[in-house]
Amino acid sequence: MNYYLRFLRYDNPSRQTTTQIHPDIVQADLPRFGYGHIVRVGDDADDPKTWPVYIVAHIAHMKQIADPKEAGKNALLYTVYLARYEEWPQFKLPEMVLEPIGGELK
Repeated sequence: MNYYLRFLRYDNPSRQTTTQIHPDIVQADLPRFGYGHIVRVGDDADDPKTWPVYIVAHIAHMKQIADPKEAGKNALLYTVYLARYEEWPQFKLPEMVLEPIGGELK
């Protein structure tokens, strides 16, 4: 199964709209990105040291899709939500991050 990594950047701290900042990247293994981690994303032709810096600003989402490269097979789309590094202090923790896994703590 192929994994497709998609980077979406929040347009502002409201988290209401996003922009895809890089074409989907085919991965052989499931990507791993944790909330608050630093990520550099940029044009493959440029030196990675010059790429903009982003922060993982939400829990990653996964969705099964039809594999665009292999007809008749499925793939997993792994979406990572990013914030610009310089805007990160304006972002509040999303409710999903604050909720306990499996419901309320008692």
